[in-house]
Amino acid sequence: METIAEKLGPVVIPQDQTGGVHIKCWAKSIDPETGKPTLNIEEKAIRQASEAARLPCVFHHVALMPDAHTGFGVPVGCVLPLDNAVSPNAVGVDIGCGMCAWNSGIKVVDLDIKKLMTTIAADIPVGEGKNRSNSDLWLGHKRIVSHIADVEKKVEEAKELCKTLDYPEWSRAKVQIGTLGGGNHFIELQQDAEGNAWFMLHSGSRGLGAQLAKKFHHLAVMTCRKYHTRLENEELAFLPADSNEGQWYIASLLAAQDYALANRLLMMICCQDAIREQYFNTNPVKEIINIHHNYATIEHHYGRNVWVHRKGATLARKTTTGIIPGSMCSKSYIVKGMEHSDSFSSCSHGAGRPYSRTEAKKRIAEGIDPPQHQQLNGVELFGVKEAHDELGSAYKNIDIVMSNQKDLVSIQTELLPVAVLKG
Repeated sequence: METIAEKLGPVVIPQDQTGGVHIKCWAKSIDPETGKPTLNIEEKAIRQASEAARLPCVFHHVALMPDAHTGFGVPVGCVLPLDNAVSPNAVGVDIGCGMCAWNSGIKVVDLDIKKLMTTIAADIPVGEGKNRSNSDLWLGHKRIVSHIADVEKKVEEAKELCKTLDYPEWSRAKVQIGTLGGGNHFIELQQDAEGNAWFMLHSGSRGLGAQLAKKFHHLAVMTCRKYHTRLENEELAFLPADSNEGQWYIASLLAAQDYALANRLLMMICCQDAIREQYFNTNPVKEIINIHHNYATIEHHYGRNVWVHRKGATLARKTTTGIIPGSMCSKSYIVKGMEHSDSFSSCSHGAGRPYSRTEAKKRIAEGIDPPQHQQLNGVELFGVKEAHDELGSAYKNIDIVMSNQKDLVSIQTELLPVAVLKG
C-alpha cells in the first residue's frame, strides 16, 4: 500500500550509485520499517536517469518529479540540464506538449453539458485529424490569426535553416492545428469549489513535432558517432548547442513549441465559443493558462546558463501558474510555483503512470482493475467509447503526487472532472 512521504524534499541518489552526477527524486513513499522517505519509482526509470547522469554534458544533477516513470531515453518526469547541448529525446516525441486551462466564470449547473460537449466535439477533430472539414476555422478568429502567421513564419525559417533535412510540410501542419490528437490527449469540463465551469485540455505539436523529434534524434545519433562521442545508450544522443546541427534543432524546437501553444489556444477558443452559445456573459477577467511540459529552454541555474530539458515536467517559478491534471477519474490542480532550486524550478506535469497504456487495457480485460463504468463514476465520456488506458487505475494516486511536491508548488484551485472528450 502506498503511503505519503511526509518529509519535504527529494530522495537523493548519490554519485557513487549513479556513476555520474547525483539524482534528486521526488517520487517517494515512506518505508514502513524505517519510517524514512524512500524511492517509489521503477528500477528501469532509475537506470534511465542514471544513464542521463553519466552524460558528458550533464550539469550539476538530474531531477525526477513525483510523477516520474519509465520513458524513452529519459524517464517521463525528468528535468535534465545540459551544458551547451540539446537532446531530442530529453524533450520527447511530442515537442511542446502541454496543458491549457480557462475558468469560464459560469456555473456548471447552468449549462447543458451534453450539448456543450457535442458542440466542442463537432468543432475540434480528434485522433489523427488529417481530414478536417473545418480546416479554415481559425481564419475567422482575429485572436489567433496573427499568432498562426508567426508560427508559420518560424517553421518556414527553421526549414530554410535546415536545408539538408527532409523537413515536414507546413501544409499538413496547418490542417492539423486546432486538432486534439489521440492517446492521452483530452478536453475536460471541470468544476471548482464554487461550482464554476473550467475547461482543461492536453495536446501538443501534433505530427509536426513528432516528425521533427524523430529526424533530429537520428541526426543526434549520427552527430555523436561522427565526433566519436561515447554513449552507453544512443537514446540519449545529443547535439552541441553551438554546432550547425544544434542550431537547426533549436530553431525547429522553438517553432514546434510555438505551434503547440497555438494549437491549444485555438482549441480553447472553440471551447469558449461553445459555452457562449449557451451563456454569453462568460468571465472576461480570467485569462487562458497555456503551458508546456515537453520542452527545452536556456535558463540560469547554479551560476551557469544551461539548456534545461523538461520531459513531462512543468516550470514552477514563483511567477508561474501551472496546471497539474490527475486523470479523468480524479482531481486536477491549478498551482503556483515555489522556485525550488533542487528541481530547477520545476514540478510534476500530472499524476504519472504506474504501468503502460497496453498494460492498463490488459488489467481491465483480465478483471484486475475495475471496469470503465465503475471508474468513471458519473463523469461523461465523449469521443471514444472506451478509454481503458486513460482511466484512474492507469495513473498514480494524484493525492500522493501532490503531497510529495508541497515544496515545489502551492495549490491555488482544485478541480473535479465533469465530462471529457477523447480521441
